[in-house]
Amino acid sequence: METNSQTEDVCVFPLPNVVLLPGVVLPLHIFEDRYKQMTDEAITTSTPVALSLSRALPNGEKQNSTICGAGKINIIQYYPDGRKDVCVEGVKRLKIVEYIQKEPYLKAKACQLTDIPFANQILENQYKRELSLLAKRWVFLNPDLQDHLMDYVNIFKTPHHLADFIAFYFLPSPKEKQNLLEMLDCTRRVEKMMGFLEGQIRKFEQQDHTNINHGAPVKILH
Repeated sequence: METNSQTEDVCVFPLPNVVLLPGVVLPLHIFEDRYKQMTDEAITTSTPVALSLSRALPNGEKQNSTICGAGKINIIQYYPDGRKDVCVEGVKRLKIVEYIQKEPYLKAKACQLTDIPFANQILENQYKRELSLLAKRWVFLNPDLQDHLMDYVNIFKTPHHLADFIAFYFLPSPKEKQNLLEMLDCTRRVEKMMGFLEGQIRKFEQQDHTNINHGAPVKILH
């Protein structure tokens, strides 16, 4: 696993069903006193917040992932009782090296994980075209998504950032999202999401075929 040897202090926010990926914005409602303090520190000192996937072990204890998505926290709204609505802007992948504080909230030393790039620019461009086409096809076929979302695919300049975005919003389980978070190889990450989209597309195409056979209306591309 490629890491940057330089470490930085981070506030660690363990959550049971949440995985943060770079390039996305995660809204959170903060109501526990310790996390009110944590977010106050993160904001006033510009300390990154690392979201750690927390898992329950058979013995009843909890295990927090050492590979985290991390980023900058921003306040959306304060409440009179100290609660707050915030958003965390995912910026990077981090590996927790050691915990330096346990109370009232977790802090740690962490190092940034480095992406393993594509073999060359030609290959990256090829993957970008293929993933973008699959994403647009999937949006078109998915009855729960508006067609204008196909335009958002063009915003992403690199295929691995598009893969992170799709994974965060559409992979069905935190475990799958965590697995993708831990994939530093950009090629593998993109191929993983291409496989996911291909499976989704096959499912919708089969549904459309069934609808046509039964005379039901289907989505038509103009």
